[in-house]
Amino acid sequence: MVQRARRAVRKVLLRHDPDDYHEQRTPNLARIEVPLLATADWSDHDIHLRGTIRGFQQVPGGSTWLEIHAGGEFDDPASTGLQMRFFDHFLKNSEHLEGDWSTQPRVQVAVRQADGGTARLDTTDWPVPGTTWTPWYADFADAALAGQPPTKSTLCTYAAAGSGVTLTGPPAETDTTVLGPVSAKLFLSSSTIDADLFLTLGAVGPDGHAVELPDHRAGLAPVSIGWQRASLRAVDPERSLPGQPYHPYLTAQPLQPDEITEVDIELCPTSLRLPAGYRLQLTVRGTSPGHNDPVDRPAETFANQVTLHAGPDRPSHVLIPTISHDLA
Repeated sequence: MVQRARRAVRKVLLRHDPDDYHEQRTPNLARIEVPLLATADWSDHDIHLRGTIRGFQQVPGGSTWLEIHAGGEFDDPASTGLQMRFFDHFLKNSEHLEGDWSTQPRVQVAVRQADGGTARLDTTDWPVPGTTWTPWYADFADAALAGQPPTKSTLCTYAAAGSGVTLTGPPAETDTTVLGPVSAKLFLSSSTIDADLFLTLGAVGPDGHAVELPDHRAGLAPVSIGWQRASLRAVDPERSLPGQPYHPYLTAQPLQPDEITEVDIELCPTSLRLPAGYRLQLTVRGTSPGHNDPVDRPAETFANQVTLHAGPDRPSHVLIPTISHDLA
């Protein structure tokens, strides 16, 4: 029954390119006037993490709060307890109840640790005031991420159905808190008129073992993921923010085969306390589990070869947010 319902919904959606059908079903969050508490889980990359944070940013007024936890989704005990305090305060007007809401920070986030634990950060806004975004530039010859813009041109080619390419950054010199929206800019060419990009941001320790973070589905998750179809690369600069390129997805722009094109990719917001000696990694692939629909991804277009380019005039990079705040 559930599968039939999903197929029916999918057929309806596929009949409509971005048009009035979708516009009529998209809520205008700027009209919300009541108090709002937005809660999310760092590992919920599929839908809720990005949407919850963007929703919080779009609701006007001072009666909005954001809470992000790690590994518990909707049933996280601390998060549900916070939600009950919120409802008690605003629906029951119960100032005498345990936990005075007036002391609740506007933004409360769990910063994930490399050992699987968390530390709490209380702040006033999202992104955290004082966030610094640092570009880490691709060097495809050395499979590396570098802190300085490239001085020479490099490239690499991968089959979309393969494992892609992984770039590794230098060891962190000090403990570093990565927290906020993440994005990447890639210069690429494709053997066909399109290309799907699936990005994974990870971290590895000095011993080379990957940092694996708790997932709300009782598994393990990377630091962040993101995806973008090259033909839908158009960006609205007026609605874009640092680490958050805004793609309106209104018009497809097919690629010219083998012609180099610039593509911005939004990755999910993230948090990680990166210990000294640990390294960030960026992996770029042409496919991902579950993305194999033959209507959406016809083989003649997406069973392709993709070449990534870097150089002084093609600064492919990933943009990493860091903060200097103390953690509880």
